[in-house]
Amino acid sequence: MESDNKQWIIAVDDEPGILQDMKRVLRRYYRVDTYTDAREALSAIRSEGCPAVIVTDQRMPKMTGVEFLEKVHDLYPDAVGIFVTGFTQRTDLIGAINKAHAFAYLTKPWTPPDLLDTVERALRVRSGPSASDDFRSSLEVLSGELVDLAAVVVANSATLSQSCADMQRKLEALAERTGNRAELPGATDPSNRQA
Repeated sequence: MESDNKQWIIAVDDEPGILQDMKRVLRRYYRVDTYTDAREALSAIRSEGCPAVIVTDQRMPKMTGVEFLEKVHDLYPDAVGIFVTGFTQRTDLIGAINKAHAFAYLTKPWTPPDLLDTVERALRVRSGPSASDDFRSSLEVLSGELVDLAAVVVANSATLSQSCADMQRKLEALAERTGNRAELPGATDPSNRQA
């Protein structure tokens, strides 16, 4: 580690531009090493020890963020990981919590204050006297937030589906009135419509 005793953060993402942005935001306060390959980051951890916080993308070639944090957690059970991803699939969120023991989950695009705040909270959990209890508590909060997010996604999907169906009916009614049925995308033959 560097002589200025900054805490060590590892950031892993297959997009170099995102890593540059992370490093720009974090380097004033922390020693930041970035990797576009999770296997290289894992090698650095094996040789240098456990970083204070690991910030990782989920969807990467060769090794996902969940797989990466699982391997780190096998080496260092108290490792603290943060997922940063543009995808919010429920299986990814559940994997991040259950398999990889993720502390937090940020969605892209993140803001510098959000990234800094999340890293600072992760450091407090890691260094606190009851880090395991704080970690579990954070996981419970994160689990609740993810359940809420999943509910919003499901509700929005249903609303969107209903809105699309309503719009299609209105377009079909307009097409029937104007006689332009053949120009309607996805138009159905009324005789084939189910009641």
